[in-house]
Amino acid sequence: MNREANELMKIAQELSQSILNGKNRSSASRIVGNLLRKNTGGIFRDTGWIPIHKCFKELTNAGVEWELKTTAYRKNEDGNPSSKVWEIECPYINNNGRESIIYGHITASGAGTVRDPLEIYDVVTYAN
Repeated sequence: MNREANELMKIAQELSQSILNGKNRSSASRIVGNLLRKNTGGIFRDTGWIPIHKCFKELTNAGVEWELKTTAYRKNEDGNPSSKVWEIECPYINNNGRESIIYGHITASGAGTVRDPLEIYDVVTYAN
């Protein structure tokens, strides 16, 4: 990388304080994925999506910039929601000084009754 590109990368990193800055895609994905997974073990029975909110808080507390892009319920044949998906984007300046995005996905899958599948749920996450 030439001197000018190096200086531009440093300026961009200072403007954006994400801990992902300066990382290659693999490292940045691993950081986001590990942070998302911290609060996902087990079965949950709350009505406020507590582990999902903890995932978001974990990212913020670690210094990862993120933005919630979409949320959506997936429904089964009878119209009842069977899961809910949250999609996030984590912008950062990569190791080559270019703007890049890590995409995070959080899915809460119903494990409850036929009448209310999301009464009990588990959570899986990934980042790429």
